[in-house]
Amino acid sequence: MNARRSQYEEDGFVVLRGLDVSAELPGVQQMIYDITAPLIGPHDTSLPLADRLRLPFERIPTDAEWSHLMRSVNESAEFKRLVEAPGVQRAFAEVLGGEPQRFPICVFRAQVPKQRRAVYRWHQDEGTWYAVPVASLAYKMPGTLWLSINGADTTNSIELIPRSHRCGLRLHRMVEGQGHFDADPPADLPEPVVMQTKPGDGVLFHALTFHRSVVSGGLAPRYSADLRYYDPTRRTEYDVDPVLRSRREAILANA
Repeated sequence: MNARRSQYEEDGFVVLRGLDVSAELPGVQQMIYDITAPLIGPHDTSLPLADRLRLPFERIPTDAEWSHLMRSVNESAEFKRLVEAPGVQRAFAEVLGGEPQRFPICVFRAQVPKQRRAVYRWHQDEGTWYAVPVASLAYKMPGTLWLSINGADTTNSIELIPRSHRCGLRLHRMVEGQGHFDADPPADLPEPVVMQTKPGDGVLFHALTFHRSVVSGGLAPRYSADLRYYDPTRRTEYDVDPVLRSRREAILANA
């Protein structure tokens, strides 16, 4: 077992610096900039693209502007190329082993000022789709690669709780406008770790690892991508909250 896979299995996540996405990431960055440049106001357009994406907004985007950005990027060919980038697939193969396959839920994220739908509470990814009526999502246990698009620091990143993937799947509550994105991590876990990244860095974490957004109080946006793959040859057994298990059994029985 290689070092990255060992850390993933031990801690529930592994930090990946400088992923090989130099051919795919700029297309997504350019698209984001083209859409958000009017929100930045007057600025030095000779700055490197990644630096321009870190500039604070001149005003708070409307819900419609945020939705337009999210929809435009998520439905773009540029984002699809990033999701399926060879460097991304190699990272998953190294950490998960085998020949990972793409999981259906891969999304661009834009945390912009005052947009509460982009701020996520403590949750486990497996809990967000475990009890939804889509049987094809069951038992895949994908890893999530949180890929930083414009860099992040301790004021606007994500934080994860080491070794929380060993605690089983907890009960997840519904959050309006988001889904099942609210759960209580056990109290006897290590201190959370906040990611600090450059564009193209990422953290690949287990589907049961507790994580949440770090909420920025400023006007600078944070852009990231949740890229997910799974190893179809692996079947992971884990404890599940009884309420969630009963919901899943009912869903699969009617599938």
